[in-house]
Amino acid sequence: MGQLQPIRQPTTTVFFCAGRAFSITDVIDAAHFRVDLTPAWQRLLHSVEAEEDAAERELEPDVDALQQMSDDFRSERDLITAEETEQWLAQRDLTLDDFSDHFVRRYWGASLNPKAETEPIEFMAAPAELRDLLPAELVLLGAFDALATELSWRVAARAVAVGRELNPELISAERRSFLERAGVNEIALPDWLAVHGRDAAWLDEMLSLEAYYRREREALVTEDRCRAEVSSSRLQLARFDTETVELDSLDAARETMLCVRNDGLSLEEVAAQGSYPFHRDVILLEDLRESVRERFLCAVPGEVLGPLERGDGFQVCRIREKIEPTLGDEEIRRRIEQRLLQRFFNEVCSTHIRWSIPAGLIA
Repeated sequence: MGQLQPIRQPTTTVFFCAGRAFSITDVIDAAHFRVDLTPAWQRLLHSVEAEEDAAERELEPDVDALQQMSDDFRSERDLITAEETEQWLAQRDLTLDDFSDHFVRRYWGASLNPKAETEPIEFMAAPAELRDLLPAELVLLGAFDALATELSWRVAARAVAVGRELNPELISAERRSFLERAGVNEIALPDWLAVHGRDAAWLDEMLSLEAYYRREREALVTEDRCRAEVSSSRLQLARFDTETVELDSLDAARETMLCVRNDGLSLEEVAAQGSYPFHRDVILLEDLRESVRERFLCAVPGEVLGPLERGDGFQVCRIREKIEPTLGDEEIRRRIEQRLLQRFFNEVCSTHIRWSIPAGLIA
């Protein structure tokens, strides 16, 4: 590997534990260790390629669309003035240029497919100026908050394990797991660390943090607890196999309801006749807006619900089937395990973690 170029290392503190500060860079590098950044990296590469394609074709972005994206971002975070926006960015080691450049990339990423499909660039092989864009991508797309939470859980797991030493075999197992998921071997490991500006001592800490977290997780997420959680959350985790038509007006939604109820047409037939988007989904009750949850709970299979407001339009849905939650369903198990972990680590973190950037407002 050639001479590595240094990359920007955001130093803003995200949280403290036992007097130690953990920065934005710490959060991102820990995510690299877990190999959690692949989707964000691929999305960034696509946006950059699309932006370069637009520049080659001498295209100009829609200024009104960029302004709307910026306004929506600020509104979601209650950033009323330009000064508040600049302060929010500075708290996260970002500038107004980072902010505007991100939305230009995001605009082209959503608007264009690069004219030439290129081989994805591995993070380790990417130039420093490209890797430097990743922190802004994570923060401004709202992905950073979850990554900070993941690191805080691991740091808290170590904090509550005072006096309970790790079995060395757990560390060895974590090292083998890391090498496998990162796709490196012991020979290439120094290069991997160098690209991330880290050393063997940092890797040893990441391995131990992961081992502490895994030990707590395995003790917490047992079959008995998962079954009890499913039982207590049966209603919230109920699923609905649905057919849905997306409509642009209330009148169109009402007409669709009449066609189904009075004329005996299926939703798919109505959608085809009116060229409306039609899709089938399996929806969890807890993912529905509170305003419609009761209607879904009370519905019987075959019933048509609507008109339901959604964004700037409306929906009409037919309930095909109600499905009871079971641990045999992969998504149900994932949510149950996450609930158990969330409940435990929320309590642990309230004692051991002190957020520097206000909790819930990281991204």
